[in-house]
Amino acid sequence: MVSACASPCLLSVEKLERGLAYGEACFETFRVINGRVFALPYHGQRLSRAAAAFGWSVDGHTYCRQAVEQARLHAADDVLLRLTLTAGTQPWGLLPANAPVTHAYVQILPTPARSPLRLMSLDASAFPLRPKIAKYSADYADFLRLFQLYRTRLGSEYMPLWTLDGRVISTMTANILLCMDGQWLTPDDARCLPGTVRQHLLNAGVLRVAPCSSAMLQQCQAIACCNSSLFVQAVSWLDGRAFDNETNHAFISPLLDALRGHDGVPC
Repeated sequence: MVSACASPCLLSVEKLERGLAYGEACFETFRVINGRVFALPYHGQRLSRAAAAFGWSVDGHTYCRQAVEQARLHAADDVLLRLTLTAGTQPWGLLPANAPVTHAYVQILPTPARSPLRLMSLDASAFPLRPKIAKYSADYADFLRLFQLYRTRLGSEYMPLWTLDGRVISTMTANILLCMDGQWLTPDDARCLPGTVRQHLLNAGVLRVAPCSSAMLQQCQAIACCNSSLFVQAVSWLDGRAFDNETNHAFISPLLDALRGHDGVPC
């Protein structure tokens, strides 16, 4: 039986927040641990790069530093921070040249607890993913549409691992790393976000960019995810294949060693 929908509540407005109206928004997400952030300059550079694609000239470093100052006022010593820039509340259509171009929003959230990573590889061709130079709200809207498409199949136990044209891309919020013959690889596809932790591991020489086919998911020795919240975490299960904890630890140790001792790293 289908229940009747409640009457909608309509609000009449002349202007609308353009992040809502057009997805005209970019953001950065990172952990703040005891007032410190891992690779904060990289986050600032990426935010400036993201804003430039909208024609906004902003100092991403300043925005990130100010957001961290707000996080320092928070009671917890370890929080997850999301900083979002939008064009603010404006009329429909193209912005006039003299319009203010950015509003900044800061969200301070508890750091999510770690739980075993169980992934299911799914094809992303229903909403083809675009090249990513930074974090845009519109890109994550594509991820959410894909997630809704597969929601019944996924349930609450699994996270999607997106593949496209026979190539591994990423999860919804993390870069993917594959260990092949003892060497950690990450997809070279332009649709993969240039993640902060991913870039650090590349610079440290413990990770290499390479073509990653979907077939490698069943051939690799270990799989891990990395982002600015969980840093590096081994995958425990993928598409019916379970990974041994001791084996995972042995392979993942060089990645963790490359992160230890840096500001804002929880290990």
